Amino acid sequence: MAQTNNTTAPRNNEVVNPQNATADKQPTTLRVVETRDMWAVVFDHTATLLARAVNGEAIEQIDQEGFAFGKRADEEGKTTRIAAKQQPNIRPYLWSLLAGFASRKGYKHAKGTALADRDLGSLAEQVFSSLFPKGDFANKVGKAEPKQAKSLIGAVIAKL
Repeated sequence: MAQTNNTTAPRNNEVVNPQNATADKQPTTLRVVETRDMWAVVFDHTATLLARAVNGEAIEQIDQEGFAFGKRADEEGKTTRIAAKQQPNIRPYLWSLLAGFASRKGYKHAKGTALADRDLGSLAEQVFSSLFPKGDFANKVGKAEPKQAKSLIGAVIAKL
């Protein structure tokens, strides 16, 4: 006779359900608190940093604060801290923007603009290396899916 985990069995005059013992050990689902406003902040700050890199201005690690990673304004206007595991996609979004800027589509949309004669890949690497000195550009940005190349190129040109 086959035994299943869904059966209940009497033990010491008590009914025991084997599923109840493991129900408490399952991880709870965390709520992700990324909003469209946060995505817009990351996009705008990335465009600003890329425009500064094009102009030859120095980018420092302190400029990472402009992304507001791990921060959120509540209803009263106070800034609260958010754990990194509650925002799992914000940093990869930055990496995918940099990948899109340095992609084939980025070069295609930069033709005939102020960025036409620039090496977009080295500019993206310069921004990444300034923000994350110990980070691996090839691993993080190189493996990211390129996103929003056309709109990012347009935003950088508008900031120049």
